[in-house]
Amino acid sequence: MTERLSWRRFIASWAIFGWVSGFLLLGLTTSWAASAQGQKTAISSKSQDKAVLPKHVDLFIESLQRQVPALKSDRNKSLMKSIQTTGPVVDESDYRWQVAVRIPSANKRCGGILITKMFVLTAAHCVDRNRESGGPPQAFNLAEVELFHGSNLFAAGTRLTLDPNWEIVLHPGWRNNTLPTITADAAYDAALIKLAQPVAAAVVAPVRATPFLEGNAVVSGWGAFDATGAASQFLRAVRVPVATTDVCRTALSPSDRARLGPWSLCTISKTDEACARDSGGPLVVGTAAKPQTIGIVSWGAQSKCGRPETISDLVGVYTRVSEIASWISGITRDPAATTTDQVGKLFTVEPRIVGGPIDR
Repeated sequence: MTERLSWRRFIASWAIFGWVSGFLLLGLTTSWAASAQGQKTAISSKSQDKAVLPKHVDLFIESLQRQVPALKSDRNKSLMKSIQTTGPVVDESDYRWQVAVRIPSANKRCGGILITKMFVLTAAHCVDRNRESGGPPQAFNLAEVELFHGSNLFAAGTRLTLDPNWEIVLHPGWRNNTLPTITADAAYDAALIKLAQPVAAAVVAPVRATPFLEGNAVVSGWGAFDATGAASQFLRAVRVPVATTDVCRTALSPSDRARLGPWSLCTISKTDEACARDSGGPLVVGTAAKPQTIGIVSWGAQSKCGRPETISDLVGVYTRVSEIASWISGITRDPAATTTDQVGKLFTVEPRIVGGPIDR
């Protein structure tokens, strides 16, 4: 009896030792992952030296899910390169014009822009229920659309209430049948949503009424951020160079060139771009305290973002909001929705690589 009891104690001791060792190893792994992620944080407008750390343990899980498969196979080397150069999760307090748009009934997730404390600007293709079917443009009902503000997690923070006396307004040039189909599907990709009450915590990014032709801008969103195409649960941002339309045309295929028009604004980069499910989000210039919207994320070259091995340019195409400034002023009836002010020095973020299909 004594010998049997000693043997059981021996087994129990080893079991406890193994459980404790595993727990400690998990803790060290989590600490290492958080530390590694912290090295890629955004440069906040509040301080050039501020490191914005992730706010949720899901970031570690998300990172681990990307990295483990990539380590197992040589065919995933390009994916691993994308993971290694993926940029930062940013502090939502520095992006207070950013809104998350979710339509559960259609499995849609997009971004939006607070151009005033009462109006959200987004992409028409995000809120057009007939876009995929090819039917006439028709916005989703208000009850189907969810807007969120104030968290770097997608669809978290404060749920914004929509004005029940309003309907979502699609730009009249969107999918206009006077244009060729391939062109109409990209033209004037913009929509306005009115809120029931002002967003007190917002830093608004009014529409720049004068054209922004060349320079750097910042795009943000919860879209795909590596070659897997999976959406990020955390808000991310990247700095991109704005290109002229002529330069943009040379970087696109002939079929994609047909989608361009006066409504188009392009950014071109070798490494960084908006991507799938960033649609409707902001392209801004200026400071984090006083931003201006110059574009709405619309579309991009097929299957190129998120693939660092590509030798071609990454082209992002946005709705040029200076072309629709008068429409925005007429719908909102708010002079503050547009601006002609000069912008300050552009705030910066660390670069990232993203990934996804043509429609953002």
